[in-house]
Amino acid sequence: MKKLAPLALLILAPTVYASSYMGMEFGAGSADVSGLDSSDFKSDLEDRGTVKLYGGKYITDSVRAYGYWQSGASSKSTVKAGDEELSLENTDYQFGMGLDYIHEFTDNLYGIAGGTLGYQRSKLEIKDKDALGTDNYNLRDSGLASDVNLGLGYRFNSGIALEGGHKYGLTKQKYAEGISFKNPSVFYLDVNYKF
Repeated sequence: MKKLAPLALLILAPTVYASSYMGMEFGAGSADVSGLDSSDFKSDLEDRGTVKLYGGKYITDSVRAYGYWQSGASSKSTVKAGDEELSLENTDYQFGMGLDYIHEFTDNLYGIAGGTLGYQRSKLEIKDKDALGTDNYNLRDSGLASDVNLGLGYRFNSGIALEGGHKYGLTKQKYAEGISFKNPSVFYLDVNYKF
């Protein structure tokens, strides 16, 4: 154990002096939905929205690492037939860490390539309402979540930057009855501040 301490200090020492940053991201896109009989449900539930809060450090001028918490805006679908109403709502959240490579094009414009690895929890709420009352079912899933992203950023000054791009998720939410949501594809826009 004592032999590992100098190695740990060698690795962690640069992060003490590294620049910190934090930001907020908004995303919109879609996921592949399977296992639902009705195309009405499928088309509505494919839509996705996300809000992400993150903070981390620039390890070098070209590499940054961060931790994040992300909430997926719920996607909901309702189908009515006579007295009966059936609605499905999918919600999720995740947290984890990410790593980005930054390539400078100019003093202000830069490219981003990166990825995340985290843990996700999701819930599919099913409500079946008829003349006799409402039945509620909550299906849950959890597991690893990851994505890869490409984007562009623009620095307005030494602190504030605006970034946007595309993320492709390598995540699958799998519920009972063969219902699944996988591979979310999201376009994102975020603003961050470097200290």
